[in-house]
Amino acid sequence: MRQRRSRKAVAYRPGRLRYLGQGAFGLAVLIGLLVFGINAPNGIPGRSYYEIDVAFEDADNIAAHAQVRMGGRIVGQVLRPRVEDGEAVATLQLSSDLEPLRASTRVMVKPRSAIGVRFVELFPGAAGPPLAAGQRIPASQTGATRPLDEALGTLDARTRDQTRRFLRELGTGMAGRGEDLHDTIEGATPMLHDLRRVMGAVPPGAGGAMVRGADTLLSAADPVRDALADGFPAEAAAMRVVRDAREELHATLEAAPEALPATAAGLARTRPLVRAVDRFARESLPLLRAAPATLRHASLLLREGGPTVRAARTTLRDARAALPPTLDLLDRIQPELEPLEATMDAATPLLRELAPRHCDLRNMLGGWASMTSLGNAAGNYLRFNVPVSAESVQALNGINDIGPLRIHDNPYPAPCEAGTEKVGR
Repeated sequence: MRQRRSRKAVAYRPGRLRYLGQGAFGLAVLIGLLVFGINAPNGIPGRSYYEIDVAFEDADNIAAHAQVRMGGRIVGQVLRPRVEDGEAVATLQLSSDLEPLRASTRVMVKPRSAIGVRFVELFPGAAGPPLAAGQRIPASQTGATRPLDEALGTLDARTRDQTRRFLRELGTGMAGRGEDLHDTIEGATPMLHDLRRVMGAVPPGAGGAMVRGADTLLSAADPVRDALADGFPAEAAAMRVVRDAREELHATLEAAPEALPATAAGLARTRPLVRAVDRFARESLPLLRAAPATLRHASLLLREGGPTVRAARTTLRDARAALPPTLDLLDRIQPELEPLEATMDAATPLLRELAPRHCDLRNMLGGWASMTSLGNAAGNYLRFNVPVSAESVQALNGINDIGPLRIHDNPYPAPCEAGTEKVGR
């Protein structure tokens, strides 16, 4: 029988070169990872970026790898902050999808927190030529906001203490009102845009005067701050009524456009009244100007007439007591007045006839008194002689034995003309 030759398995031993190759490969991978880790903050290898330079008059301690944001979104980072020709310059490494930005783009350094961390905010412009990679935005289009710590560092101890109190009370007031604050900020966006346009129209230097005026206003309001705070609940209650009636207000506002033409027509019809009121007001101005003096005189008269008015009270009291007897007397004599009234009515024509001849009556009565004033020893008698002659009866003109005859032209003169009419010879 043939004996079989046994074979013993022999282990494979790799060569030295293979060990060296594997070690070299591992070392290369390690070095690659190390290089990648070192350069990763400056950019991911294999990815393209859009880099531009920005000059600052005040870089506000901006550091390398600070965030670059646009519209609240992170779009890049800051690289290589440095000084060139007396200006602070930094390279902005941006996402390639932003390329190209316009030459009117503005840059602002802003604080991320109150402890000094900064970021760069981009405000893309719509005008100007596009910026190629490596071009620079000038310092005239950049700026930096003042951080809170620097602003507070300019305040004295008393102001800082009051600021702390204000912030603490503000935090207490805002606690639990996050949703309301969010709604307020969201609704304030259009207002802020309008405010920005308004502030753009404010002339230089007027802002300081406005701030000083606000400081004066707040100083005046400080003593009454508790009263102002107590007034807010009442205002809230008043606004709550408006809120509860919002459906009625909405219905009123919906009906308002249809009612406006009728309202305009009604207002047009009231224009004559308005013009008349305006004319009356203008014509009343002289009276109103004189009214203060008149009122002062009236007031003086009332003060001086006080004793007289008080004395008149006694007179009125006596007159009140005398009023019933007087009315009773008038009731009693009323029947007797009717015949007297008839007599007066009958005498009225005679009085109307004699009234114009009061002069003639006065002359007649005066002559009558003269005729009855003298007499003889037998007593008084009328010294009344009627000379009867042809001249007196016939009214002849001429000269008789007695002398020249004077005769009035009108034997029936008008009332109060006797003795004054024309006389003929």
